[in-house]
Amino acid sequence: GIAGPGLLCSADYWVRHVRATVRFADGVRALAGAGVNAFLELGPDGVLTGMAARVLDGGQDVVSVPVLRKDRAEEGALL
Repeated sequence: GIAGPGLLCSADYWVRHVRATVRFADGVRALAGAGVNAFLELGPDGVLTGMAARVLDGGQDVVSVPVLRKDRAEEGALL
């Protein structure tokens, strides 16, 4: 579900977050189905960018871009 401001401070939320099933593919498909055509990954490895592209399988006109790199400062990598 969607996490509201108060929920993010709850220990129960984070316990459920760690233990629950991750529905990454479903989320990417839902976003693409809602018209999202650009995905920006803010993680240090870019792993999810490749996963998103694989989920969409080239069927849509969508771009997925990793932004950060673990060997560069965040500001430089973003620019």
